[in-house]
Amino acid sequence: MHIGSHDSWGVLSNLRLSPWHVHTFFSLAGYIMASPMSPKIQHKFKYVRARIGSIYSLYFLAVLFGLGNLLVSCRPSTFREDFSWHSKPDDLFSSTESESGQRSDLFCEGTPLFPRSYWGSLIFTLLSYFSGLTVTPFWVLNWWLGYYLWFFSIYNQCLMIYPATYNFLHARRKQGRFLVKLVVALVLASVAIVVTMWFVTRYTTDDDENDRTGSDEWLHHAIVLGFYLFSPFWMIYFVIGITLAFVYDAYRPKETHHAKRYGYIADICTMMILALSIIQVSQGVVDETRNYFFRPSEANNSYLDDASTNRLWDTVYGRLFCPITSLWIYTLSTGEGVTAKFLRSEILVSTLAPNSYGCFLFHQMVGQWYFAATRNGLWWNWWSYRKTMYWFSPKPIPVEWFEYPYIVGLVILFTRFITNHVEPHVSRFFVGIGTGINDSHIGEGNDEIRSSSELMLAVVIILTGVEATMNNTSEECGLGSIGMPIVVSTLNKMLAKDRVDATVNVSEMIQARTIADMVAVIDTAKSRASDSGI
Repeated sequence: MHIGSHDSWGVLSNLRLSPWHVHTFFSLAGYIMASPMSPKIQHKFKYVRARIGSIYSLYFLAVLFGLGNLLVSCRPSTFREDFSWHSKPDDLFSSTESESGQRSDLFCEGTPLFPRSYWGSLIFTLLSYFSGLTVTPFWVLNWWLGYYLWFFSIYNQCLMIYPATYNFLHARRKQGRFLVKLVVALVLASVAIVVTMWFVTRYTTDDDENDRTGSDEWLHHAIVLGFYLFSPFWMIYFVIGITLAFVYDAYRPKETHHAKRYGYIADICTMMILALSIIQVSQGVVDETRNYFFRPSEANNSYLDDASTNRLWDTVYGRLFCPITSLWIYTLSTGEGVTAKFLRSEILVSTLAPNSYGCFLFHQMVGQWYFAATRNGLWWNWWSYRKTMYWFSPKPIPVEWFEYPYIVGLVILFTRFITNHVEPHVSRFFVGIGTGINDSHIGEGNDEIRSSSELMLAVVIILTGVEATMNNTSEECGLGSIGMPIVVSTLNKMLAKDRVDATVNVSEMIQARTIADMVAVIDTAKSRASDSGI
């Protein structure tokens, strides 16, 4: 979506007009989190704090890299006080003759709330990003340091509602009909939201951008961009995913005699998505005399129609896929069908999936470095390549289509390096803050040494807020998303505070499946320490 110019991809760039994958991310996130059917979450605040702490370290590093890239083009010496809500003809080239003209110097403008202040814009950008508040209504405070990091902000808010939502559904986990009705109601509500938004606002953006007054611009972008970055309208898909997981648990379709039928349904959903994508591509390239045939008249020509109206329809259309993607996620979970078999392929499971979060965070930064390295220092940045309307991301990185695998490969390599060699050190710090694991929290030791089982259950509560049992797996109690190095580090710290001279190794603990298995590893470490005379 973000790599390769429109001209390079040709008609395939039409796929960018149907971003159905965005809401699917949130649905899938909710589904995956709830699928293990963990015990009820007793310590809600601890749970949320631990979850955010476990993912914040990579996000923090992404913000730092994004800040470094931002400062390349945005410094006090390059700052302009003439803030604009839309792109200008001389953003990239000083001549209107496009690429035949001389490239403009790097520049930047202020934020909507600080249009004339460089330092005000910079300080509030840092505050917004480090606090994870880059969505409505806070986007007016910040520059777009990370073009796609708004996901993190909305995901954090999804995590905040997760414990209460999960506990509510957990109490009704066997009420299959209720859960199905709830899913249907939520899907219909999501469709109603975007359809209402389209019909209410499609005519509010007809004025020429150059004719709008300052107050008109504020209202215009408060409606369009404000809607797109309004968290509750994304969180509904997260709740749909959670509810789908409980529907699956109630009916267990994989265990029925008709499991293969669910595979057929999953494949039909796949073919529907592919068919709609083919229709998008078959619309061809538009110009001043030719319109798209698969879009409403208000947004069927990117040359003549308002840019924000076009973008509004893109997101509305993408979210209208919700009924299909919800059924798709549910039926794919049976593992049946051609689609499920493809998604189990080694390159997806072993190479791309483990690096997906980091690839999402870092692909902008690596793309900027690649572009500079291969284009004699030219810099892909928000202002020089900004869209016609005010948006969180600029135009896609303007490389050729065949460079796509090069950039993706570099992003994966960079992500693996950061994840293996940098993130663990940063993660220990943030998980410690996020979970309250510090000297004052754990205390200066206990009068009575806790048993291995008591110690392990205490670690689970600290890291996830879940009161686990000995038979729970690491996934069921939420340890899977924390990461075993963090679990072991926390455990060793607590052993030390209990004045137990034993050390648990990650290599041993990573083989454990249940809490009981982990307790056995702790007992082995204690026995090993005793035999060694420690």
